[in-house]
Amino acid sequence: MAKGKGKFNTYSNYGTMALCPRKWQLGRKYEPKITAAALAEGDLFHLLVAKMYAQNDPTAGKAVFEFTRDEYLKRLALAKAPQETVDKWSMKFAALEAMIFAYADKIFIHDSKRFKVLHTEKKFKVKIGPGLTLVGSVDGIWQDKSSGVRFIVEHKYKTGHEEELIALDLQVSLYTLALLEEFGPLPTLYNVALKPGNRQGVKETPADFIARLKTVITDEMANFRWTPGDFREKRFLRQTYSRGRAELTAALNQVRAQDKVMRGIQKDPGKVWRNVGDHCLYFCPFKSICIEEDPLVVDRFFDRKDKPVAAVAPKPVV
Repeated sequence: MAKGKGKFNTYSNYGTMALCPRKWQLGRKYEPKITAAALAEGDLFHLLVAKMYAQNDPTAGKAVFEFTRDEYLKRLALAKAPQETVDKWSMKFAALEAMIFAYADKIFIHDSKRFKVLHTEKKFKVKIGPGLTLVGSVDGIWQDKSSGVRFIVEHKYKTGHEEELIALDLQVSLYTLALLEEFGPLPTLYNVALKPGNRQGVKETPADFIARLKTVITDEMANFRWTPGDFREKRFLRQTYSRGRAELTAALNQVRAQDKVMRGIQKDPGKVWRNVGDHCLYFCPFKSICIEEDPLVVDRFFDRKDKPVAAVAPKPVV
């Protein structure tokens, strides 16, 4: 499991296991040297939004963003990455910066007046079965100043949002369960920023593209109407979800069953199986060593988790 003697686990582990047991198995052994693009963008978005709410300041993450952007681009240059890769990441950072600016101006400014931020990155550790403890953190816990209702808050930065799947989403259920004893059954505010799909024109310079992108997002948000609960716009959406006894029971049954299988694979690695699908192409960093863990490939592209690693600066992202 995540740590200790296999008594602790996280939502991330369960989610990965559900997607593909082989990916979960390899992820326990190796850390990719190159961070996946989607993961890096999502992590930075979370960090910037967390700083906004923690400090009640829409500009709180500006210095962190600029440092991270400059550091990644510098390291790409030192690694002599192709210009295409450098340009791609410049565009991604530009899109993220434009989205954060729009979020601060159109959403945060209203949230800060309506909600009291009780916790940011609230950690939890709760027993959910015999010898099984769930650990992790939620992005925030807010209280509506008008109604007094408290919410679990989850921030997402992603390409699309499949609304009909959230009713079945394991993360919402597990986080509700994790905070049940301390706060009671809290609803979840699912706070989504949708990545811009705009692309640089053939004759457009990077600087011109960045300027156009910021103008496009500003124009699209001109008629945005904020509400404390649910809203849906082209770039941002927020929805409120609740979990009842049936959903929480199903989530508990799922992770207990998964945990049993995970323990079995730990004891006998040969019992693992592969769940092959489109996710193998787009979301899995381990596809190059999925069938055979070639030591040459492993040493080049992965760090082994069982070896102590000295503290280093962030690795380049491509």
